[in-house]
Amino acid sequence: MHDEQIVPRKSPDRPLDPWIDYDDNGDTLIIYFFRPPEPAVSYKLPDDRHLYLRLSDNKHEVIGVQIEGFTHGFLAQHPEFMDLAREAGVSEEILNRIEGELDAFEAGNQRRRSYARFLMAEIEDLDLTLAD
Repeated sequence: MHDEQIVPRKSPDRPLDPWIDYDDNGDTLIIYFFRPPEPAVSYKLPDDRHLYLRLSDNKHEVIGVQIEGFTHGFLAQHPEFMDLAREAGVSEEILNRIEGELDAFEAGNQRRRSYARFLMAEIEDLDLTLAD
């Protein structure tokens, strides 16, 4: 991790081909957006205790994300990642414990907020014109 000021850039027109890896010893999930994984440097996002951007070491292109404390905090705040956690190999015992701790109504609210954040981010990338 670096303390230098950087300006991350989106990777130019590379097709998404996600690759995920979960390290249960470190409780870290890494999602690379483009297969195969490539050398990268992690940069902590301000105001977030779990998320780091994975940037290509030479071009500062965003090539993935790293989630620290994946089962110890992140999943409780973002239950919509439960299916991804299963796919990544997080044990059913851990996932059942987390799901048992979630209040169903609040979990639904968190999922809706997460979907809204995702859609807002997608919209930010569009060049919009007003309809007549």
